[in-house]
Amino acid sequence: MYESPIALHYESTFPELVEKEEQAIVQACINVGVNVDKAELIKALRYDRGQYEKGYADGHAEAIHNWLSLTVSPPQTRGKWLHVDDPDWAGGGKTYCSACHHGYADGAFHEVYEFNFCPNCGADMREAPHD
Repeated sequence: MYESPIALHYESTFPELVEKEEQAIVQACINVGVNVDKAELIKALRYDRGQYEKGYADGHAEAIHNWLSLTVSPPQTRGKWLHVDDPDWAGGGKTYCSACHHGYADGAFHEVYEFNFCPNCGADMREAPHD
């Protein structure tokens, strides 16, 4: 998880600021009609913050692990770009993938028919090799 190069330890340096912050939180709860015990509320908020930071760090580590363990296999599906003129679409038409039928307005992603693979399903749009 990202850690700032600057660490503020205002709890020990500015205890009056911490007290004002805590009181403002309690007052906000009271303003919406929730009666709270200040000590319990602050304890819960600190716990929640710690859980959030732990969850973020765990999720980040899991995402990195999953990304590093990916095995990339070549696409199994072949397709072709199919173009349909349609003045109702911005750009004057739409280009479809023959494999997944996902369409892209003309001008989207530059010109989608220049792509070797469908961004939606991964179908290989290159011409099949002739053996």
